[in-house]
Amino acid sequence: MRAIANLSLSGGPATLAVGADQTGTLSVTTGNTLTVDNAVTFNDNATLTIGSTGNTGTVVFAPTSLTASDTAQVSVQVGTLVAGNGGLAELTAVASATTIASGATLDFQDQTGDGINALFGAGTVNIGTSASTTLTVNSGNFSGNIAGDGGLVKETEGTLVLSGQNAFIGGTTLNAGTLIVDGSLSFGQGNVDMYGGTLGGSGHVGSIMLNAGTVAPGGTLTAQALYWTSGTLLFDLGPTSPESDQLALDILTGYGAPGTFYEFTFADEGWVVGTPYTLILFEGTNIDIASFRYTNKGGFAGTFSFNNNANPTALQFTITAVPEPHECAIAVTALLGAAILLRRRKAA
Repeated sequence: MRAIANLSLSGGPATLAVGADQTGTLSVTTGNTLTVDNAVTFNDNATLTIGSTGNTGTVVFAPTSLTASDTAQVSVQVGTLVAGNGGLAELTAVASATTIASGATLDFQDQTGDGINALFGAGTVNIGTSASTTLTVNSGNFSGNIAGDGGLVKETEGTLVLSGQNAFIGGTTLNAGTLIVDGSLSFGQGNVDMYGGTLGGSGHVGSIMLNAGTVAPGGTLTAQALYWTSGTLLFDLGPTSPESDQLALDILTGYGAPGTFYEFTFADEGWVVGTPYTLILFEGTNIDIASFRYTNKGGFAGTFSFNNNANPTALQFTITAVPEPHECAIAVTALLGAAILLRRRKAA
């Protein structure tokens, strides 16, 4: 359907339906608005496409009722798709994929509901203007901009890769699954509160509050600070320190109770005995060197040290012994499931 003037579908068919394996396209000329305000049904593998070449108008999605298969898809190719009520979030929360093309916009207007199941593309997702609004995105690979005054929430066991320069200012909460930041959150100022899951990537974030879960850089992950209460840091160690993972900080702060150990797990990516690996760069820390320890077993050994001659100061780890081959095989078998999950950060 192509609208050449402002139009509502309420006077049209009682139900707007996209059949199984079919695509329904809503296209609006530039400067005009089409409002979908009747019952809407999306059958198995149905796709809702917004916009077409030269038609950059706005579609307001405000269904009176919605029935949608979890194999349906949403594709905003041109123009803007706006939430007129909670129906848009109801659709994106169940759709197998929501794709926002470069130059296109998905605008929730603070009506985020259960958010987005799987987000793809390079366009703009606008959360809204309220600082109390949160948008849940559970998986996907998005190189565009998530914008607005609200925050981002990551739930479920899926992987979400964010490689764009995101402008939302409400911070990020990571509860489960994997969040890869290869771009930036709030232009490198966005805080990440971790209560589970894995944070990885080689991008820029604000402060990381590690209450549970794993921080696993995919190269060098840059943050303003790490406030470490519990949880683990996972680092790949290669033949040299520059070929290994690293965390670049201003401040490293331990928030654990007295006697807390701050734990690392190291993965063999060609590690070399005797090599001093720089793990964390920082300007200041309250953690004593004796409070760091590693979880690797089976004959693995090494020592932590502070390099105060580096600028900034570096927390380093030097391997002094590695498991014999048969011990490695036993350890790899025992940890295979966890390794598959945690090594995802380089898939982006």
